[in-house]
Amino acid sequence: SGLSAPLWQCLGFTLLICLAALHALPREVFGAAELDNCGWLAKLLYLIIPMLRPTLVNLLILSFIGKMMIFDLVWVMIGGGPLWSTETISTYVYKRAFDWNTFDLGYPSAIAVLWFLIILAFILLLGRLLRPPAQLQFLGCRPRFAPGPDICRDSRCPSCRRPPPRRPGGRALGRP
Repeated sequence: SGLSAPLWQCLGFTLLICLAALHALPREVFGAAELDNCGWLAKLLYLIIPMLRPTLVNLLILSFIGKMMIFDLVWVMIGGGPLWSTETISTYVYKRAFDWNTFDLGYPSAIAVLWFLIILAFILLLGRLLRPPAQLQFLGCRPRFAPGPDICRDSRCPSCRRPPPRRPGGRALGRP
């Protein structure tokens, strides 16, 4: 019950944000998928989840912060006991600062600052690992098997990679 209560506490917020993100998805994309005869699994894997990725990453980061800083439910329900089995960093800092009657606030403050830095490092790492991939760009290059002149209009084209055409004087012609 100590694990299920925090999950139940954040479930409403998470579902509300996911529902708002689902309603914000463009209908035209799903209409095009219907025309292409996409099944529901293909729509889920290739349309819905990639478009919801930023929202899901933000929710993951917010829930990670909430779970690392949980104090109230653990303190009210079980108080970190029996034999410190459910004690978190937050409850330890509170006990060290106020319950042990030592009036030594330096050590708990240092623990809290260090815990903040650890959480910040994990958040930056999660943000780096879960950032969206680079956007795909249409380079406008004609495939090699296509009929017509084989002219690449973009110097960044990975399939051509040939030098630009040159004028009779030796200077390169500009590309549009």
